[in-house]
Formats: sequence, structure tokens, C-alpha cells
Amino acid sequence: MISFIHEDGLGNMMDEDGKDVIIMESGSHLFPVEMITDYDHYMDMKPPERMVVTKAGSDEVKQEDSITPNRKSYRCYKDDEKEELFFLVYEKSMSVRAAALQLQIKPRTAQYWVQQDQKEPKDQIVKNVGGGRPPGRPPKLVEEHRQFLIDLIDEKPSLVLDEIMTSLTEQFTDLDIKKSALHDFMTKKCKISLKWAHFQSVERNNPEKIEDRHAWVTK
Repeated sequence: MISFIHEDGLGNMMDEDGKDVIIMESGSHLFPVEMITDYDHYMDMKPPERMVVTKAGSDEVKQEDSITPNRKSYRCYKDDEKEELFFLVYEKSMSVRAAALQLQIKPRTAQYWVQQDQKEPKDQIVKNVGGGRPPGRPPKLVEEHRQFLIDLIDEKPSLVLDEIMTSLTEQFTDLDIKKSALHDFMTKKCKISLKWAHFQSVERNNPEKIEDRHAWVTK
């Protein structure tokens, strides 16, 4: 139905019957007020709201990132470091742990290297040609030492390890080796069984002491 609206001269809007008219203005033309009949109809016509990202969500993401487990980092050692370790252990007679700490190598890693080298000494580090250093790690005891030891034992079979060590170092003055390494070389390379020296006090061989021990045994 069409109705006419006019102003009464006092600023009031009146219809044909002289009744006040209230004019409603709407800033949106998406869903006019006069077309909405109920709440469900209003919700169907309402445009979707924009999703707001809260700070709590970002905190959750950061928290998830913070609990991600860190992977262990492993150090890659160079052949030069392994060669330096062998040099300190075999040439300078340092313990494996002391040499490892000096070179900033994990002691367990250094111990493994030395054990593998002792099991398979032929697997030595090969240096590049022109590197300025001889390839591998030459052994301290070689064929010349082996032949000397064999001749020494053939001449004096009653020698003990301490006496053999003395004879060897007197013959080869530049040789610096431990008794354990000498013992290992003689048993494995020379195929010679050895006896360790057992020292006794001079007083033990005193004739009076011998008589006393004999008398005590024969009681």
C-alpha cells in the first residue's frame, strides 16, 4: 500500500491521517529490516564473521615448537686427529685419556680407536702424497730389533724381561719403548716366552736365615 508523508511545518512527519511517522534508516542493504521475519531467517542472511586469530593460538604454536626434541649433534673427526692421538699414545707414552683430552677428543672415541688399531695394526692412516709426512704410523720395533732379540735369547736364554730391555736400549739408544710393548712384540713377533724378574732382599739369602728356615720346616 502506498501512503503519502508530509511535514507539518514544525519538523514533524505526518501521514495522510495526521499520525506521526517514524522513519528508520539502515546503513546496510544486505538484509532490510522489513524483510526479516524471525531470528533463524536473520542468521541465514547474516554474512560470515571474520575469524580472529588470538594471541593464545600463537603461544600454543610457540609452545609446540619449544617441546620439539633436539637432535644430538655428532662431531666428525679428521684423520689428522687420529694420527696425532696415536703419536701421543705410542710415541710419547701418554695414556689414552690424557691424549684424548689434550686433543679435545672424547675419551671413549679415542679408546675405541686404539683398541681397533691394536687388533688390526695394518689398518693405518694413509696420508696423501706430497703431504710432507710419511704415510701411516711406522712401528717402533722392526725386523732389525726382532733379529737382535732372537740372537740375544739364543746366546743368553736365562735372561728376564728387565735384562732384555736393558740390552735392547743399550744397542738402540734412540729407542723409547715400554716393557709391555716389548713383551707383546717378543711373544707375537719373535715367538719367545718370557719370565718377569722377581727380586728378593739380600738378607733373605743370609746363611743364618737359611738355617732358621730349614730348622722350622724340619720340626
